[in-house]
Amino acid sequence: MKTSNFFGKTFFIILIIAIGIYSIFLIYSDFNTVIDNSLNFNYFFIPLILLTVFSSWIFLFFRWCILLKNSNIEIPFKDNFLIYLSGFTFSISPGKSGELIKSIFLKNKFNIEKSKSIPIIFVERFYDVLALIILILFGISFLQFEFLPIVILCVGILFSILFLIYSKSTFDYFIRFAFKFKFLQKFITPLENSHEIIRKSITPKTFLISTSLTIFYRLIEAFSVYLVFLGFGIDLISYFQLTYMYSASIILGSISMIPGGLGITEGSLASLISSNGIAFSSALVLVIIIRFFTLWFAVITGFIALKFSGALNIKDDLN
Repeated sequence: MKTSNFFGKTFFIILIIAIGIYSIFLIYSDFNTVIDNSLNFNYFFIPLILLTVFSSWIFLFFRWCILLKNSNIEIPFKDNFLIYLSGFTFSISPGKSGELIKSIFLKNKFNIEKSKSIPIIFVERFYDVLALIILILFGISFLQFEFLPIVILCVGILFSILFLIYSKSTFDYFIRFAFKFKFLQKFITPLENSHEIIRKSITPKTFLISTSLTIFYRLIEAFSVYLVFLGFGIDLISYFQLTYMYSASIILGSISMIPGGLGITEGSLASLISSNGIAFSSALVLVIIIRFFTLWFAVITGFIALKFSGALNIKDDLN
């Protein structure tokens, strides 16, 4: 089956869902509120916001390169960069699981076995969650104690992932459980004998570097969110406070396992923003714009990268 067919079915279904959710948000916000907020936005901020978001991805790409090198995978820089960006096309999948498509591209273009690349993509998600939890822990004083259950839940997830990685028997049990789901079989099968590859990706040195790069990515991404606020002339929330709020909303969206955290991420972030003196209807408009820059801009960029990488024309074996 061609990758473009796989992409089309997945992307357009989720796109329809997203349009529906955002339409509900905008209707709730009141049309006049949307118009007023749009007119108040300083559009000179748009290039700066886009540049900031793109800059944050560089840290993720460096992390990707380090993890590939750890597994003795070397491919040309240009192809590697395009393949990495291509994965953003599927950022709207549950838990970003769609980024596993990068493994198919590596197999088809460079004959790199999925058993070597898929574990790396799982480790990327581990570092994503870890960075969010660290930022939330640092921000607990800003988020107040009503968010303590979120922190406890996040820490529990983190320790569960670490236990899964270090315990071979638990890892094998997870593989057997996941294999029951047909849509996961094509990706889970290569993981059966890859426990050691995953452990190599979290050695102390790799762990420290990868975690730092991911935190830098989140901080820069949060700065792009702060720029959106500045574009509207809103300075009621500090950058650091907004960073913790954004991190909490992202992890809530991830835990929900809803594609892209749609609805959950936006709703939780709007709720947090409105608790700081901004009308909830205006907060909903803000988060939709924020998500365009932090989520949909990545999806669009990923689609463009797919085209230039030639991946859309590759016939892949999804089994």
